[in-house]
Amino acid sequence: MSKNFKPIGKWVAVKTELRKERVSEAGIVYKEAIQSNLYTWSDVVSVSDDISEDVRPGDRVYWKLGTNNGAHYEEDGEVYDLVKIDDIEAVDRDETE
Repeated sequence: MSKNFKPIGKWVAVKTELRKERVSEAGIVYKEAIQSNLYTWSDVVSVSDDISEDVRPGDRVYWKLGTNNGAHYEEDGEVYDLVKIDDIEAVDRDETE
C-alpha cells in the first residue's frame, strides 16, 4: 500500500483475506469463500488521524463483512477495505512489540 494513502474521517483501512487456500488430505488445492454476512478478522494497514480510539496499523480488527457498503481501495492488484471505526467490534494486538 502506498505510504501516502490514509483514510479520512472515522475510517480505518484494513486488508482482509476473503478466500483462504486449503489443501485436502488428497492434496487437492481449493479456495474457501467467506459469505458476506459473517464476521472476519482483518489486518489494519492505515488509520485516519480523526480516530481517537486505540486502533493502529499492525492491529487485527474484528468486523462484520458488508457493513462498509463496498467501500474499498485498490492498488497494484491488492484490495483494502475501508471500515468505519464504529463497525469494528474488537481489536487484537501483539503486546510484545
